[in-house]
Amino acid sequence: MDGNGEMNDDQKALEVLKILIEDERHYRAMVQTRLSFHTGMVLALIGLVGALFLRAENALDFFGIGLFGPLIAWIASGASGSIRRLYTHFLETIRAREEIEAALGIRNIRLERTRQRATADDILPVGSAPKEEKYWPYKELFCGSWLPTDRTPGYFSRTQKLFGRFRWIGWGILALLWTIALGRSLTG
Repeated sequence: MDGNGEMNDDQKALEVLKILIEDERHYRAMVQTRLSFHTGMVLALIGLVGALFLRAENALDFFGIGLFGPLIAWIASGASGSIRRLYTHFLETIRAREEIEAALGIRNIRLERTRQRATADDILPVGSAPKEEKYWPYKELFCGSWLPTDRTPGYFSRTQKLFGRFRWIGWGILALLWTIALGRSLTG
């Protein structure tokens, strides 16, 4: 702070950086909680469908149980959209953090972009410390699995595939059980 008690530009940027790091952690945690909640809900419904399937006796039972399929697909679609929005905010936060870190000389974003991933080795130290002495207190934020690279599809892509499969399972449950219901109603 200067003599008037005001922060200079670097101090303001550091304060914004702290906020962005907390936002990044928040969005990461929100993705995890939504993923856990929706996955748990879908798996519980699939388990319920399996238990009811074993106890079903007539065509109406199979028809009713089949209605859980669209519910599973609907929950999976909602979860997919929810995680997509959170992931978009997460990427916006990362982008803003990168810009501030580059302006402060903490990271070399151009080097990171050429490698197409963020790793702790790409972070430039404040000052001129040798490469072996680099230090970054937020190393856990540079999890390469969150961003797609040439080697992995990225965490977001995996969650989208998971919920896409849950949608297919939901519609498959509907088709299978209604086929069974139709067969039972036609045979007697």
